[in-house]
Amino acid sequence: MVLDLYDPKRATVPKKGKLPQTWEATAAFIKSHFQKRSGRGLRFLSGANPSWTFQSLAERAIDERYRGSKWYTYEAISGDNEREGLKAAFGVPRTAVYNLSMARAILALDSDFMGTEARNVAMTADWASLRDPDKYRGQMSRLYAVEPIMSLTGSNADHRLRLKHSEIEGFAFQIALELRKDGKPIPSDILKAAPARTKTLGEDAKAFAAVVAKDLVANEPRVGQATHGVVVVGPRQPALVHNVVAAINVALDAIAGPVNYYDDIVRGPRKANDEGDYKNLAALTQELNAGQVDTLVIFGSNPVYTAPGDLKFADALKKAKTIIVLADYEDETSAYAHWTIPRAHFLEAWGDAVDQVGFGAIQQPVIEPLHGAWSDIEFLARLLTDEPKVDGYSQVRKLWRAQLSQTKPIQDADFERIWRKWLHDGKMEKPLVGGMTTTQQVHKGAKGLLSNPPVDTKASSKNLEVIFTTSYNTHDGRFANNSYQQEAPDPITKIVWDNAALVSPTTARTLNIPPSSFIGKTETTKITLEVNGQSVDMPAWIVPGMADDTVAVAVGYGRDFNGYLPYHDNGVVGFDVNPLRTMASPFVAAGGTIAKKGEMYPIACLQRFGSQTPGFGYNQRPLVREATLDQYAKDPTFARDGDIIHCFTGMTDPPDECKDGQGGSIRGGVFEKKTVAGKEADYIVTYPGGGEKGQFKQLYDGPTQGATYLGPDDYAKAVKEDPSKKDIKYSPHQWGMVIDLNKCTGCNACLIACDIENNVPVVGKEEARYGREMHWMRMDRYFVGDEDNPDVVHQPLGCQMCETAPCENVCPVQATSHSPEGLNEMTYNRCIGTRYCANNCPFKVRRFNFYNYASSSTQWKGLKVRDDKIVDPDNDNELPHMWKNPDVSVRFRGVMEKCTYCVQRINRAKRAAKLAGRHTQKGKQAIRNVAVACQQVCASNCISFGDLNDKAETPFRVARNSVRNYQLLTELNLRPRTTYLGKVRNVNPALGAKKGG
Repeated sequence: MVLDLYDPKRATVPKKGKLPQTWEATAAFIKSHFQKRSGRGLRFLSGANPSWTFQSLAERAIDERYRGSKWYTYEAISGDNEREGLKAAFGVPRTAVYNLSMARAILALDSDFMGTEARNVAMTADWASLRDPDKYRGQMSRLYAVEPIMSLTGSNADHRLRLKHSEIEGFAFQIALELRKDGKPIPSDILKAAPARTKTLGEDAKAFAAVVAKDLVANEPRVGQATHGVVVVGPRQPALVHNVVAAINVALDAIAGPVNYYDDIVRGPRKANDEGDYKNLAALTQELNAGQVDTLVIFGSNPVYTAPGDLKFADALKKAKTIIVLADYEDETSAYAHWTIPRAHFLEAWGDAVDQVGFGAIQQPVIEPLHGAWSDIEFLARLLTDEPKVDGYSQVRKLWRAQLSQTKPIQDADFERIWRKWLHDGKMEKPLVGGMTTTQQVHKGAKGLLSNPPVDTKASSKNLEVIFTTSYNTHDGRFANNSYQQEAPDPITKIVWDNAALVSPTTARTLNIPPSSFIGKTETTKITLEVNGQSVDMPAWIVPGMADDTVAVAVGYGRDFNGYLPYHDNGVVGFDVNPLRTMASPFVAAGGTIAKKGEMYPIACLQRFGSQTPGFGYNQRPLVREATLDQYAKDPTFARDGDIIHCFTGMTDPPDECKDGQGGSIRGGVFEKKTVAGKEADYIVTYPGGGEKGQFKQLYDGPTQGATYLGPDDYAKAVKEDPSKKDIKYSPHQWGMVIDLNKCTGCNACLIACDIENNVPVVGKEEARYGREMHWMRMDRYFVGDEDNPDVVHQPLGCQMCETAPCENVCPVQATSHSPEGLNEMTYNRCIGTRYCANNCPFKVRRFNFYNYASSSTQWKGLKVRDDKIVDPDNDNELPHMWKNPDVSVRFRGVMEKCTYCVQRINRAKRAAKLAGRHTQKGKQAIRNVAVACQQVCASNCISFGDLNDKAETPFRVARNSVRNYQLLTELNLRPRTTYLGKVRNVNPALGAKKGG
């Protein structure tokens, strides 16, 4: 978001057509144009806007000042299906708000609540709060995922079932049938329709549904306060599925517990909420084509780009007499505007926001508007007042005073006190708006939703289901100009700077699509995807775990107008798939076909090896240690055991020494067949003489470095026992980090936060294809097991801060060295670029500046290199320099860099502790409050950071002392300061250790 604020490609001056105007001339035009105008022919279009002030001003505009005008809301990533389904269920449009911290068992139906859906941060935090088997005495919540694509949520599920999108409706009805067998109340019309809706569902899926339904009903084992089961459904599923899921949640007595159904108050003016986004856009288009729109005002929306192709919105837009667009950028829609007015960034404007529950927060600017831009609130206020000067602060303050005064009048002094508390806290202490269903809410059935015939599930390689997914990086395209988003790898595919047509391995073989080439620079097969009578040429990419006869494409790419990230010669990043969408099928389309083009496409993928299963003869311990909950109860130290896993799954003739009942040896190890983490086909190599259980035999022994620095308590004890040790090396702090793999979802928030905090440069697609990305934090994703239905694990990896760091002793100029506090430090102005350190780092987490990547404009456009020189025409622009962290050095060409444990934050805390007194409680707390950037943004709270010398029971100390704590590559005697907590899956015994049954 900070990059968007300082983006030099932002709209900076008002324009009439293409001619720049002054702000005074713009204000004069707005006043003259709207002063004597009635509402006839006046239309407003906005995206979802959670500002209560904006909504109130909008309602005043259409109800009072401009009667006869209409307001439309439109979001390409829409909740239309949910609103329609819940309106049939409860009589009014509602939206589901989940509290997964109260859910013992969760079923996600085509829902990526950890990734791209609304409230994903809160839902991830709630889910993660129940994923600590140590805290809850060996219990955790359990997550089931049923989905057609491999999503972030599905990759973290305890059990996952891949189904085509069209089959999920039948699965939801099957769950309802299973609950009815258990005596749960299900509306009669849903039960009556269930046999026809589940007829085509496979027997394996029905068996899976029976087990899941039984688990959802069970009230034990209790996890904390969580006793209920709940079902979460994604926005792509049709309204009928949302309706059935609401009936299931009512039957599970989950209302007012894991789920509540609230008024949908965050979209926009309440009178525009009765119709869905796509109905709104269709109605506006119809009025435009009929010549009924005299003036159209658009607030920050870009329908010319995001609208489905068959609507032909751009053609209709030309028929409006006056188009006024408040735009963040001069984009596809503003190209049709008669007036384009720069829109203020939320960090430079007063505003407010409410969530679905009704809690409010005051939006406070951190900087004056860089370009004098107007906020949505300020623009609307200009339409409703004749005052020469309008400011957002007074509008927001006035609105919330009126809101507080609805029950009783409030005095000036009382409001001032409340207002200042809101500003200080950043939020309001109780909900002031909105409404909720009660625990006695009655589900009214599916009503007219059952009139549609059952979904056709007969997909094939010649009749593909095409799923239009939300991009993890660009959303619907609004973040397409943010290069940090573009260079963050997709959590599943690890692709950057592109979108691709994702297919399963089986579908790829059927269509004769070969695996991507990773020799040299990555290339993949280019295909033509056709559906709904439209086609697009784009790369294909194979993803394990996807449903067969399904292709998934992300929206939000292919924006081709001038100014957007021109690192390509044609200025396009990715491929625009919106023309493939239709108003009838904006989220999923049937009847798709794929044809190979006979050419390869250059693509950048940041992870070339994605399997954690080693081949025969590779004596490597798995980097991610995992077990089931039952196995953890039997062997709490599983993560520290010195076994090396060799998986021969699929081998028809394993080596003689590995066959059943036989022992053997390899490189000094002893073979033994065992069951580890439910993998019965695995062979284990145990190295004798490895020490006690949990201790590894090390291949290399040597002196320690950081461990020779004692903390204050150990130092005092050593000197007391032997006064001659008074000169021993002493350091008051020893820093360390613990990452809980049981909570990490692989969302990339830590990666981006690290980039922003530490001024990490963007390199662009071509450099990324060479493997020259500069991310200090790497998010590794591993597939384990069957390619059709694999397990997935995620592992963040930065500099491990090894106490016996192999990078340090190979540097000829001591540019990398060890600090007394255990940090592996870089001295940039010593580095001569030998890259010996990177070569000697077994974790491969060091980054080298092959070019001067940190030059200003490359942060937005991605690097473009010609003839060994950087093409950087906007290098003199000062805006990009403003986003950089002044506490962190900006590196230059020929210098190595890596994670520093955010040493600037450590030093800031040490200064605060010194001022407060290091040995006082306040001083100690200042040290304990140190939060590195990756830790601070982690929604699942999987990263703990702290001082190893601090004996207090801090979260870091608890994590460090966990029996699940282990180090990477212990056989190398690296003694890393970053350690990991082993992953534990809460497997349902009725389904076995393999996800999906």
